[in-house]
Amino acid sequence: MEEHYWDQRYSSGGTSGPGSIGKGKAWKWSVIDQFASILNNVVDVGCGDLSFWEGRDCVDYVGIDISKTVIEKNRKKRPKWQFICANSEKRIDGLNKEVVFCLDVLFHIMDTKTFLKILCNLCYYSI
Repeated sequence: MEEHYWDQRYSSGGTSGPGSIGKGKAWKWSVIDQFASILNNVVDVGCGDLSFWEGRDCVDYVGIDISKTVIEKNRKKRPKWQFICANSEKRIDGLNKEVVFCLDVLFHIMDTKTFLKILCNLCYYSI
């Protein structure tokens, strides 16, 4: 199961991966900054270990991740932010933000039904 993989990865010192650091991170922020220069109201589906957010802040942030281990670590790193441990295909009712991130998550999804469910959730979370 995905939960087991990500929990084991994070508990053994693993990271979210290369898309959250270095050139990949810089490129993503350059695109984000063009379209959403102010990020005060964000839901981040598949938030990972927050290395993508190093050097950045957000007033009203909700991070969702499948790994209980990384959610616990994130709560310690960013106590003012909200974190929810959930599979991205599970809709969280009442959650709506101006900006919705889902970076480096969908390419892991091989099942069409699950993929479409996640896309519907991303649209739902967007104000």
